[in-house]
Amino acid sequence: MIFNYFIFGYLALLIVVSAAFYKHDKNVYSKGKFDKINSPKHFVFIYRYIQLSTFFGIILSKIFPSISIGKFFEPSILVSLVGVFVTTIGMFIFISAKRTLGKHYSPCFDSYVPSAIVESGIYSFIRHPIYSANIVILSGFVLATGSLIIAFNALVLAIYYVDAAIREEAKLAQSFVNYRYYQQRTHMFWPRIFVHFNLKKRIRTHKI
Repeated sequence: MIFNYFIFGYLALLIVVSAAFYKHDKNVYSKGKFDKINSPKHFVFIYRYIQLSTFFGIILSKIFPSISIGKFFEPSILVSLVGVFVTTIGMFIFISAKRTLGKHYSPCFDSYVPSAIVESGIYSFIRHPIYSANIVILSGFVLATGSLIIAFNALVLAIYYVDAAIREEAKLAQSFVNYRYYQQRTHMFWPRIFVHFNLKKRIRTHKI
């Protein structure tokens, strides 16, 4: 039971940290931006539901483990620790991406065209690392809790993120002439390892 309390406390802390880094103050993220991206406004409500129900899923799994409702497996200590590790990695990706994006950030449910395309840091490998990070975080939550509620949330979020990324990229390709090249050398949600490997191989071959 003490182990469950530890997992609950740690996951709850990560949720608080994530919420602290998400500053959805429109006066801040829309400052100096005028061209909007067509994004579904209703997702702000789905996002709030995901936050609350994920927290509820963690409570149900770790504080009341005898209640089997909403669980599709009972994670062992090892699987729970793996879930915590995965979630922590996702949180590091999220914080790194958010800090790198800086003033160019705007939430996916109220997106604006940024003043420039950020291609540094993790954005040199992935075009939507914040989306990737959130899916990784929720996947870790699923492993740590076995919660069917959180697994459903991860699926809903993944579907929405794909839709949001497609909408954003269509607009960014219209707004920035070099965006197509950026798309060719990166991937939406995970590093295009083979592309970077081939580029390095070509460079070495050219030098020889």
